[in-house]
Amino acid sequence: LLRSVEIFWPLDRWPVIIVLDAESAEDHAMAAAMLPAWVEVAFEAEPPHFDKWAGMGLPATRTNGKQRIAWSQYYLDRHTSAEFVAQMDADTILHTWVDEELLFDEAGRPRATGSTFSREVWGLTTDEPALRALGLPLDIDFMAAQPMVL
Repeated sequence: LLRSVEIFWPLDRWPVIIVLDAESAEDHAMAAAMLPAWVEVAFEAEPPHFDKWAGMGLPATRTNGKQRIAWSQYYLDRHTSAEFVAQMDADTILHTWVDEELLFDEAGRPRATGSTFSREVWGLTTDEPALRALGLPLDIDFMAAQPMVL
């Protein structure tokens, strides 16, 4: 993710903020040792009553990690004063330059985008050209229609 952000994201106009768990020693160590200087790090406190969340939700979301992500995404604007926030999943890879014309319509409203085509088009997975261009393995799976601007 970060390599593609460094290449394609307008770092001079939109800062990059990564939200990590405040109570995690591993997250603090990663932020100190592995994240590039152009990344801002926000440490987010554990949500209230988080220890009781594991039994809630659908079977696919019954892990605290997925619920913690949903909590963080609900409160994205806590970590910036920007008018808009562009949120990306941790497994997103950008494959073209991102600019305001791609993110907003002529009236300045965020564009709502998505993908309705199959994961395989013309014998290629839809992500394969981007993976080849970035020199990444072809067995990576990630989301389309990112970032989401809120």
